[in-house]
Amino acid sequence: MKLLLINSNEANAFIALYNDGELIVTYAKEFIEKQEKQPRVKPSDRLIDCLDDVIKKSNDILLSSIDAVAVITGPGSFTGIRVGLSIAKGFADALEKKIIPIDNFILTLNRIGKIETDKTYCIVLPAKLPEYYYRTMSSCREIETGFFFPDEISAKINEKTILVGDFNDESQINVNYFRYIDVQNMKSELDSMTELSLLYFNENKAVDPGEIEPLYIKDFVAKKKQF
Repeated sequence: MKLLLINSNEANAFIALYNDGELIVTYAKEFIEKQEKQPRVKPSDRLIDCLDDVIKKSNDILLSSIDAVAVITGPGSFTGIRVGLSIAKGFADALEKKIIPIDNFILTLNRIGKIETDKTYCIVLPAKLPEYYYRTMSSCREIETGFFFPDEISAKINEKTILVGDFNDESQINVNYFRYIDVQNMKSELDSMTELSLLYFNENKAVDPGEIEPLYIKDFVAKKKQF
């Protein structure tokens, strides 16, 4: 199986080619030179360079032989999402392939490895700080999605909910009062995306390029789903 993976997340943008268990990957940060000379260059702006580099590294692997294109649909940087989806749609259209959509909430949750179905998780992702996107999930099903400021988090979750996110030194969320899982040193985004891409492809979750929609949440009004 061959899959093209496109991750436009600013902190870790990359393009990778999965080829029967082997990965060829290029990270956008490899193309960003001294930031003081290019202050407006974002990692997602370099995804075309990543694609070119992956093609060069692939040697005799024909990209026309890939089975599908996997892409991150958001939430995240508005520009990054657009760039990633544009490349994915253009590539898939040209090769008449389908696209595997993966959202950042699932990508992040999958990084913890074992997901317990009897637990409730709240996955948090940085938006335009100090705001954060969040999704609460139970039994691997979405309960609520939206965004909040750090001081509003107590109103969004209860004491039994487990926070999941990258709580690095720049995080403005004080996790000391909550149960939490820090994914910073757990499964990488590349490994998580590869695993999900294979799973979704085998579950026939690949769709036509025209069906792909970005996951924007900023204007989203949070509503609880009814079961």
